Amino acid sequence: MRELAWVMMCALCLSSTAFAQEEEESWEESSWEESSWGESDESSAQTTEEKKPQVNFVNTCSNRNELRAKTKKSLSPYRYCSSKVTTITFKKYPHKREVIVPVYYDQAHLVSFNTEGLGEEIVIKVFDQPATKKKRNLLFQSQPGEKNSLLELPADYKSGKLYIEYIVPPGGDEGITAKGCVIFMMGYLDEEFMDLKKETETAQK
Repeated sequence: MRELAWVMMCALCLSSTAFAQEEEESWEESSWEESSWGESDESSAQTTEEKKPQVNFVNTCSNRNELRAKTKKSLSPYRYCSSKVTTITFKKYPHKREVIVPVYYDQAHLVSFNTEGLGEEIVIKVFDQPATKKKRNLLFQSQPGEKNSLLELPADYKSGKLYIEYIVPPGGDEGITAKGCVIFMMGYLDEEFMDLKKETETAQK
């Protein structure tokens, strides 16, 4: 009986080892199948992609460095302190982009917007508080046809931030995605520098 039990245990061990090896090999095979599934899926995705109508892109902001330089000149005599270029994509439905800008210095500021990099008009609004606040004030709103606009902030502006909204209307033609950009730039009035400049000009006279 003991010999029979020992033979049965050996047979059970061998079958367990064989099962473990078989299971490991199956796992490796399944990983190969998963890899080839990704490749076949990619080819089917490419086939589906080929069937879609070709979308053309129109970028009206290819000269963004030139627009930045032009916008910076509009800050004079304010001293440049920050800027942001926001990419705008015109879609089939209206949408809105929000940008929050910190105001660091306790001096008067000048904000300049340049929309020459857009193929279509948008509306720019600037608030002193986020949209979650009911009692927020509209500080600025762009005018139709205006490509360069300025906003002056007094030295006692208390909010510490500007909440900018770019309201984008529906635009673009069928099969064409139109993109452009808005240049935002801000400068502060360096009063010490201005006083020194006045003294220098007076001395030269």
